[in-house]
Amino acid sequence: MQKIIWSTLIALILLTAHLKADHETHQSPLPKLEPGYNWQSMPMVCASGNTIVNDLTAKGFVPVNMSLGRKEASPEGEPMFLVTYFINQDATATAATMNIPISTDTCLLFLTHDLVVNRNQ
Repeated sequence: MQKIIWSTLIALILLTAHLKADHETHQSPLPKLEPGYNWQSMPMVCASGNTIVNDLTAKGFVPVNMSLGRKEASPEGEPMFLVTYFINQDATATAATMNIPISTDTCLLFLTHDLVVNRNQ
């Protein structure tokens, strides 16, 4: 009986190690950066469909501009994501959302308050 338990346990460990190694090989690495730059994690929330946009609109935010992030930050690069900037109706808060072509989710990158507009002329 102990032999069966130990055999099962060893098989499970080997299978788990194989599955973990297999999973890791499918992850695409982030592109290399120039010296002095590094990748960071950023807390953000995502929701399917128009949930975030509808919530921002209900709170008085309106989209003011949209722009594309392109591959390798090149103006001719393939579109990789869409950023939409919002401002609330009394111009005291901003928000930004991001969409990527391979997902139906919209992510809220930030929502800030105490907006100060630089009006240098």
